[in-house]
Amino acid sequence: MTNSRPPQRQAWEERTIPPNALLPTHQQHSSKIKSPKSSPPREGQKEHSDSVCHSPLLLPGLGSPLNTSHSLQRSAKASPLASTVCLDTLQGEIQRLREDMGALRRDREITQHNAAVAKAEVERSKRAQIEKQLQEATETAKKAQKMEVAARALLTERDALQRDFEGLKLRCKRQRERLEVGHILSGKKKMC
Repeated sequence: MTNSRPPQRQAWEERTIPPNALLPTHQQHSSKIKSPKSSPPREGQKEHSDSVCHSPLLLPGLGSPLNTSHSLQRSAKASPLASTVCLDTLQGEIQRLREDMGALRRDREITQHNAAVAKAEVERSKRAQIEKQLQEATETAKKAQKMEVAARALLTERDALQRDFEGLKLRCKRQRERLEVGHILSGKKKMC
């Protein structure tokens, strides 16, 4: 059986629209590519998926590598569906990015709070250590002051004892001299 199509048209169609290349299973046939409006989705099947926006080659009419008027017409028919799919996908991506940004913002706030708490803890620890050292230095100074006062009192007492001792020595010397003079005088009287 001979082919009714001219060879030039058949070669152009094979080069422009690969048969059954980009269509779902329930839409495959060898003679004609249906537009999205002529093939409604089955029950339980999504109307379109995110892969349509991310992979333009999956859209009917956009799989042709040649920019012919036939492919442009089919692209124009599929553009409302592609725009809707891309808009939904972009809105989903924007929502996901907003959630990620919110999570990052919360993480940053938590990190800043933890850093502030750690900084305050370090400052409080340093302050407590400085206060402890200051208290120890104050107690040491008080002890040193008490010891200085006690040393001064001991020096004063020593000076008083030294004066008393010198006075006793002087009295003893005078008493001994008197005794010696009286003994001498009494001896002379006996000799007479």
